[in-house]
Amino acid sequence: MKVTFLGTGCAMVLKRYNTCFLMEAGDKKLLVDAGGGNEILVRLDKLGVKITDIGGMFVSHSHTDHILGTPWVIRAVGTAMTEQGYEGNFTVAACKETLGHVRSICEMTLGKKFTKLFDSRIFFREVSDGEEIDLAGFRLHCFDIGSKKMKQFGFCTDLSDGRLCFPGDEPLKKTSEQYAKGAKWLFSEAYCLYADREIYKPYERSHVTAKDVGELAQRMEAENLVIYHTEDYGADGPQSLNFPIIHESGTHELPITEIKVDYSTPWLIRTERAIASAYESSAYFEYYKDELFGILDSQPETLFDLDLQLIRFFLRKTGVSVDLRMTDEYVPVRSREIPLDSGRYGMDYRELIHPKRPDNILKDLNLEKPYFQVFAQKYGFVPNLSIMDLLFNEGPDSISYLKNL
Repeated sequence: MKVTFLGTGCAMVLKRYNTCFLMEAGDKKLLVDAGGGNEILVRLDKLGVKITDIGGMFVSHSHTDHILGTPWVIRAVGTAMTEQGYEGNFTVAACKETLGHVRSICEMTLGKKFTKLFDSRIFFREVSDGEEIDLAGFRLHCFDIGSKKMKQFGFCTDLSDGRLCFPGDEPLKKTSEQYAKGAKWLFSEAYCLYADREIYKPYERSHVTAKDVGELAQRMEAENLVIYHTEDYGADGPQSLNFPIIHESGTHELPITEIKVDYSTPWLIRTERAIASAYESSAYFEYYKDELFGILDSQPETLFDLDLQLIRFFLRKTGVSVDLRMTDEYVPVRSREIPLDSGRYGMDYRELIHPKRPDNILKDLNLEKPYFQVFAQKYGFVPNLSIMDLLFNEGPDSISYLKNL
């Protein structure tokens, strides 16, 4: 069986679609939830799945981010039936409360040419706690997840090599653990990382963190864990990306080539997530991300090697031709007041950019020339960002921008 998530976000996400997924086994297809709007049709189209390929839909509950895509699905099915010669039927399954909401929304928003199909070709199937049903060719064991906010159902289904358990978009309750115990695939919501719990407040919203879900999966002895219903990790203005180092006795006296990067904390995945969140909608992110993340994922041992690989990457991709040469010894800065001091190795620019001092060099040299930035509408043009910002936004035109400064 194949499962494709059409969206993994929670209710108020802006950078992804709400959580919903498509289950496929041969020519059988079942849609689970539909997100919060007609984006569901866009997602299915991108996947290359025709609405007429889908035999039914399971709706877990009536929250807007799960139910408001359902009238669009039903409308698309009805259009195929009335205008495109589709002769199949379609079934929507949900608990009594959710099913009533789905039907009411459709009756209020869809025309009679669609609603006349109700109960003859478009069916509404009520499910009860513990009931087994056949839906779109799948055998589902449905259960009430025990939500205190709204009636909500999940299901489990047996696969050829184990069981899949979908307990809705709230943490698995003890009353439902029997369905998750020993599952081959355990699906679960996880609002955010445990480290970000103070930012996103998952527990106050009846949700949990990725750490909590990992511990749950271990306790349930689930073989695989799939996480969804997450909060946006969006860019909130300029962010500093730092590489942590291993602090040993005498580290401050070590040559830079011997300082080691500390990979014992999950900073790497957070850094990649922050970069992706900031630039995934930029024009050239997809073109450059694999090679950039490949450098990070290779985990160079020393800070010098990591920095050097990144410098070479950005020079090569922006088209800047530079002869990189290493000094044989440490060359002290001659004067902090005159950082552009010319010495044996040429001009010394090391003091122009400093993480603990405001960087006004471009402004001072009258070189703050705007270029397109993905968050410009929200923040305006933000100067003095990393070369990564220029590359992801301007791509091959980066060199033209730099030459015209």
